[in-house]
Amino acid sequence: MLEEDQAPDEVPAQKSSKRVVIGVVVLNLCITGFIGFRLTRPASGNLALKQKVAIAEGAGLMRPNDALVETFDPFVVNLNEEESTRYLKLTFELEMVDTAARADVKKMKRVLRDNLLRYLSSLTVKDTVSEFSKNKIADTIIDRIHEVIGPSRVRRLFFGEFVVQ
Repeated sequence: MLEEDQAPDEVPAQKSSKRVVIGVVVLNLCITGFIGFRLTRPASGNLALKQKVAIAEGAGLMRPNDALVETFDPFVVNLNEEESTRYLKLTFELEMVDTAARADVKKMKRVLRDNLLRYLSSLTVKDTVSEFSKNKIADTIIDRIHEVIGPSRVRRLFFGEFVVQ
């Protein structure tokens, strides 16, 4: 008799455990589908841009004002290496403090380019390898520009390319 009593109890327990497993699998599939849908769906253009700007501003970065940014053509110079031929390719943009400073940079671009070519071609590979070196180069470029157009007119310098070959 005990065996007959135990057999009916085991059957409902097995059915309920199967239902739980099926429920968990269905829930998992739903969650996975929802996450996949969210990741593959393209975000709204304006919303994505606003989120990127908010993240940049939250990280202490400010989006440059395009009206104050002046782009320089690429610089390609031989580095000052005696036993080898090494090149530096550099592109950058300057964010100016106001439109008058940007106009002065545009007006003096030939002089600035000549001045910067002379400086960049005096560098060695060792002068270009670390982040500290790149920061020093950026500071020197800004200083040389200030020598031509006047002090405190450049807000920031953004490297576009910095390639040593």
